[in-house]
Amino acid sequence: MAALRGSPADVEERLIARVTELVSELGAPLAGVREALTLVRARGMRVALASSSPTRVIQATLAKLGILGAFEVVRSAEHETHGKPVTHELLDRLDRAL
Repeated sequence: MAALRGSPADVEERLIARVTELVSELGAPLAGVREALTLVRARGMRVALASSSPTRVIQATLAKLGILGAFEVVRSAEHETHGKPVTHELLDRLDRAL
């Protein structure tokens, strides 16, 4: 239980660092992800990503999957006042960005 020692901020930091590390080592795309992104972009659709994951985890995931530049806008709910299930704030920001 040493991982749970320290302040909540310390525990959160260690958790995010570990998840980022695991994603970087073991992350793999679901079948068809790259093809789907290529298809929608080829059809002129604008593509954005909204996630409740921390920005560091999102960036590590996109980099590992080789799709870092596939999205016009990437937003994390970590910078929003309300997270799931209240998503209107995040969706409003994506709407304005696109």
